[in-house]
Amino acid sequence: MSHIALAPLLVAMVMGEGCCPPDAWEGVVGLMIGSVKGKNPHLTKGVQMWHQNVTLGMIAIEEELLVDGLKMKLKVIQDYNKKNEYFIKDGKCTKMTLVPSIPRCLPENATLVENTYFGAGSENVAVKIYRFNTRGLETYFTVTANDCIPVMEIASGTLPNAQVMKVSEYTGISLGVKDPSVLNIPAICQSVEDSAGYVPIMSRWRRSDFH
Repeated sequence: MSHIALAPLLVAMVMGEGCCPPDAWEGVVGLMIGSVKGKNPHLTKGVQMWHQNVTLGMIAIEEELLVDGLKMKLKVIQDYNKKNEYFIKDGKCTKMTLVPSIPRCLPENATLVENTYFGAGSENVAVKIYRFNTRGLETYFTVTANDCIPVMEIASGTLPNAQVMKVSEYTGISLGVKDPSVLNIPAICQSVEDSAGYVPIMSRWRRSDFH
């Protein structure tokens, strides 16, 4: 398995028009990421159960992925209070230093591309599509028109170590976190040290593009 360092990517939503989602929400994120490093192509696809509470400074993501054909199941917890990110897999925990601030809003360089809708007739949902560039990636991010709830993300570009393209779809979004314990740091992570140089293949890709 290739551990491509996708670290610079997964953060980004914007204050462009004050587009900020609710502080606490959870839902299902389906994603597919294609990348090419040198002449070697890689494909990651799967489902994330996303739980976020900005007020508490915590995000938890439960992932079931297929990475270059290999199944991977893990949980990621991001603690923005202590600036730590934990990766729990196969009963083991790895810790990394987290970026300074929790994702809250779309980036300031986001521009509104289109006001449109999904569906037809009375069965439609009004959305806004924003475009912005972050760390060499061009991103189109679709949110609900009224509440800035994430709907879809398409990002592509060149990172220092690879060319990448990512597509994410957000479904089943509900406000609040039904089971707050999902955000708790497990006991196996309490005494682990930072793993310098260890970058899981999905590291920064797993955050939405909200800043």
